[in-house]
Amino acid sequence: MNLASLVIREDKANHAIDGAAVYFAAAFAGRLLGLPFHREVALAVAAVAGLAKEGYDAWSNWRLTGDWRLGRHRVEAWDVGATFLGALAVYTSGKLS
Repeated sequence: MNLASLVIREDKANHAIDGAAVYFAAAFAGRLLGLPFHREVALAVAAVAGLAKEGYDAWSNWRLTGDWRLGRHRVEAWDVGATFLGALAVYTSGKLS
């Protein structure tokens, strides 16, 4: 097994950290507001945040170059997945229950 293939790229690690941070903030706010399913709502908020960030990158590229794929930001579905997985890691830890 090649250990280099197990290394997480810095971009995906940053997305996972961002997803965990968004989840934590949303779950904390939901708990303070007394939402009954604050953890699940926070998971959805993190997923939407990942989609919104990639949508913004696509829009930004389109405004700059006329093509959503070309420009300063790479638009990747894996980034949304990494954001969600970061949130899911905190969700499965059971914190903020």
